[in-house]
Amino acid sequence: MNIEKEISLLLKVTSKKHHNKYKKTNGKDTKWSTWYAEYLLEKTDFTSILGHNYTVKSLSLLLFKISLANPTKKSNSNWSNSYAKLILKATN
Repeated sequence: MNIEKEISLLLKVTSKKHHNKYKKTNGKDTKWSTWYAEYLLEKTDFTSILGHNYTVKSLSLLLFKISLANPTKKSNSNWSNSYAKLILKATN
């Protein structure tokens, strides 16, 4: 599996975990990017797969910036692929 696909898969898993945690609000969370960053860095192999050491703050900010540039996340079934590409682009 290539790095982009691995990051995309981690984002999908993280999204499901986040949605389950915030079921009462239908997955809505104003601090979602921080939750995602913490989960990706602490509970997955994100850092070793990517080969880059993000802090929670820097990854959270990157995810938030990507969301502003990619506002169709939830309506686009390939959102995780788009995010993975942009994460890789920002990392290189």
